[in-house]
Amino acid sequence: MEKRDTRPFQSAATITTLSTGWNIVELESRRDLRRNIDALIHLALYNATTTPELQQSLTSNLDQYGPRFITLLVRSIYTKDAEKRQAVVQLLTLLNSPEAIPLLQSIADTERLSRSIRLSASLALAGMSATPETHPTPNTAHTYAIS
Repeated sequence: MEKRDTRPFQSAATITTLSTGWNIVELESRRDLRRNIDALIHLALYNATTTPELQQSLTSNLDQYGPRFITLLVRSIYTKDAEKRQAVVQLLTLLNSPEAIPLLQSIADTERLSRSIRLSASLALAGMSATPETHPTPNTAHTYAIS
């Protein structure tokens, strides 16, 4: 005869929360954030709005989602579609957020990534004036040639 387990059944929500650390509200919020980023990429890709309207949408999403918005927008640069990657670069340039700079620098410096992704990250940094070339350090030692 079989022995049956007498432990009470755990609900699926408890298992999901314990195994992933996420609850349903967080998953819905993350899904909404992903949808908003995809919608912004679509707007930038097809020139459906003007630049001020796009900037307004970016700042409202940033206010609503905070640093998670910047992180997922930067992660969107990993797409294989060159046009979408170009739209993400445009959005990052318009957003011009200091929180995105270290994330983009780490992408640009990671040599195991494809060249197109690293170049897109570098282009976004250049658009935000966050490259060493845009902020030259003053050279204190002047050398002169004597003829």
